[in-house]
Amino acid sequence: MRFLLLFAVVLLLVVYGAAAPAPPPKNDEIPPPKYDAPPPKNDAPPPKNDAPPPKSDALPPKSDAPPP
Repeated sequence: MRFLLLFAVVLLLVVYGAAAPAPPPKNDEIPPPKYDAPPPKNDAPPPKNDAPPPKSDALPPKSDAPPP
């Protein structure tokens, strides 16, 4: 009878031990990602800002010349 109980316990340990997930790899074991192609290069020039500067409600700069 003890043999059957021992056999059942060992069998359960083997089954659950085999079904346990593998531990995560250490940082040293993680390989760098492999890419099929190099990342695309952005050869286009930066967009030009042809819009005029925004108008502000501030007063125009004062000049040193007296008014006419």
